Amino acid sequence: MKRPFILFSLFLNILLVNAQSGIFSVGLQSNVVYFGIINSLSAFASNVHCNQIELKVNQGKITKIGECQYNYQADSIGTAIISIYKTIGHKKIKMGENYFSVKKLPRPTAFVGNYYHNEDTVYKNEFMVQKGIRSDLMGVVVCTEGFKHIITGFTTIILRNDSVIFTEKTKGAIFSETTKAEFANLRTNDKVIFTNISADYYSGANELLNPLEYTIKE
Repeated sequence: MKRPFILFSLFLNILLVNAQSGIFSVGLQSNVVYFGIINSLSAFASNVHCNQIELKVNQGKITKIGECQYNYQADSIGTAIISIYKTIGHKKIKMGENYFSVKKLPRPTAFVGNYYHNEDTVYKNEFMVQKGIRSDLMGVVVCTEGFKHIITGFTTIILRNDSVIFTEKTKGAIFSETTKAEFANLRTNDKVIFTNISADYYSGANELLNPLEYTIKE
């Protein structure tokens, strides 16, 4: 199975300060990479051609995939130190190093329609046309074939005046016809709760996502 590729470029912008002394100022847009997937790196150096740049790391593996483009895969959560070298003839000169925090990829966030925030107030007519529960990695875009965080099941609970008037377990991500029929009977201040939301995650594990609660307004 192909490993996920995270479209989360980390620009290693290397600005030459003094060519004779080899002193460089290194600026980063981000200092976070994620464990268990392939992170995209871009390395640039002022007055140095891409073919002369080489990256080395203290843990994991870096692979050059194009001009100034690299893939990085960490071996463990913690810290990765990426060193930047330039090649002059047969010599490799170290220009600097960058410290990255290696973190676990965040769990997906479950949501219905465009209602991303828990405890949102939702108009009944808008809620009735929703097809099911979706999930997203907020702020992180992963675009490799084989990456997944698919909703595999959930429980729907409808409360009216703090009393349960409907409950149903659903397999998959789509609302059943029974659940959609109950949505048609919703009243103002009814609460719709989705709990036990499970999703197949990139690691192959089945993750339990945070529950959702929406208040209905007619």
